[in-house]
Amino acid sequence: MDEQLPKYQKDLADFSIEYNPAKAHFIRDRPFILQVSLGDMNLEDAFWVEMEPGYLMMHTSEFLDLVFSSDRKQQAEIRSLLDVEENPDLPDMYTELLEVFADWRSGKSTFEFFANQGPEIRSSDRLQDHLSIMQSSKHQIGETPLLDLVIDQKLDVLDYLANAGYFKDKQTMMEFMQANMLMYFLDKHGYKLPVEPIDQADQNLLPIAKKLQSVKLIAPSELEQTFAISEDGRQAISRTIAETESYIDQFDVFKDVYLDGPSGAPEFDTGRGEDLRVQIFEAEDLDPARIVFLLRMYDATFDEVLAVWRESIHSEQFFGEMLSPIVNAERVNEEMIESILEAGYNFNEERFEVAQETESQQEIIDRVHEEAAPPVPVAGDAPPIEPIPSPVESRSEEPKPPEIREVAVPLSTPSESGSAKPEVVIASSSHPDAVPAPPEITPPRREYPARQPSAEETPQGAKTPQQLEAVSLTEEGLSLLHEGKFRASVDYFTRAISRDRGNKQAWLSRAEAYDGLGRRASAAADRRQAETIDDSGSS
Repeated sequence: MDEQLPKYQKDLADFSIEYNPAKAHFIRDRPFILQVSLGDMNLEDAFWVEMEPGYLMMHTSEFLDLVFSSDRKQQAEIRSLLDVEENPDLPDMYTELLEVFADWRSGKSTFEFFANQGPEIRSSDRLQDHLSIMQSSKHQIGETPLLDLVIDQKLDVLDYLANAGYFKDKQTMMEFMQANMLMYFLDKHGYKLPVEPIDQADQNLLPIAKKLQSVKLIAPSELEQTFAISEDGRQAISRTIAETESYIDQFDVFKDVYLDGPSGAPEFDTGRGEDLRVQIFEAEDLDPARIVFLLRMYDATFDEVLAVWRESIHSEQFFGEMLSPIVNAERVNEEMIESILEAGYNFNEERFEVAQETESQQEIIDRVHEEAAPPVPVAGDAPPIEPIPSPVESRSEEPKPPEIREVAVPLSTPSESGSAKPEVVIASSSHPDAVPAPPEITPPRREYPARQPSAEETPQGAKTPQQLEAVSLTEEGLSLLHEGKFRASVDYFTRAISRDRGNKQAWLSRAEAYDGLGRRASAAADRRQAETIDDSGSS
């Protein structure tokens, strides 16, 4: 049987390292060096610590649990062994390795252990069976036992999220994200996937395309025999834009939360706070995996792999990175979340009112300027003299490139229903011959609604156009609410409130919809707002 070749063969400058457990057996009564490096890390950057020889009889897993323990007292003992005079960075390196091992214990990553210049090390192997010998004439170090450990760390975000209950299973979530990714490139970048492809990368896309076709989100084009977004797909896009932007409007305030030390009061948009959105989504009983995917699709994260997207679409690691903000989310004490939620919603309300006031003042200024403008000439007045256009001005304008319209991602995730129709959020070009890689596009700018007419501008008892629209949107939302479509109804009630913040019915109905979604804090906040509005619509 052939001898197993070492996976890692690293060298350390000015030192001789030889993997030789048999020879090291004769010096196993001496203190030994534990040296730990991650993957292809250079040994010059490796962590090391001198240990007593008694540990060599321990199994690998038992020993590593001791050295990189979660117990602070045990950690302090290891820190006391670090030679900070030789290497002042050792304490920081030890802290980083503690975090790596914490991720391993929590299931966020998996480990494989290897002996440098030697074989894979099983967790049940004894340390003395994998010793090397290290020496250096330059540093006057004789033969010293060395456990030269290399750790291959594999982060499997999707497995971790599935085990933690963020979605039902990894395969279903993969299919959901793959379908959206294909829709994204078909639409935003105008990729033309042949119905009968020859290229192998295109052939690998066919199973995903067939699933999209089965739910009528794409269909073969009669002219080009390529897949194109269907009308159902377009409608799905339109519905999802509103949902994604509602998440942005409502929760972006929580991406910068600073907790004042003495008072503990939350402050927002300070530039020095923590991103608590994932924890807020969880507190509101929302689906973090769904929302993070929507937001990252909206932010054009897929464009980062534009050159290799047909390969990345099959990569679990790529989609794991898409959802990694959930795993890496910052968190605060759960007892503080309720107060942060209320403060954040109040901050949003105040910011909205300031924006409305600013817009109202600007409208007044614009009207003043219009009234002060020179009168328009009437019949009989001498016509104004038009300047003669120069040859440059008279040239026809260059044709403008097709306008690009941004859009967003899906309406149903695998966590909601295994048979749910995958609806997508993408970006689209108004030109059928759009190039595959248009320039980077900024997501559509969301604006606050226009100022409503004042009481002086509206006849007594009459409703403004915005108020009438709010009534219509509320009625549509109520129809969806009665059908049990809570998420869709929330969108209509939110739009109604943006048109008329004095629409008490919209606030109460949205609270009922939030109850249906299990979002108790949001429901309570809406009911408190409704209590400030009298029956006439005044607050």
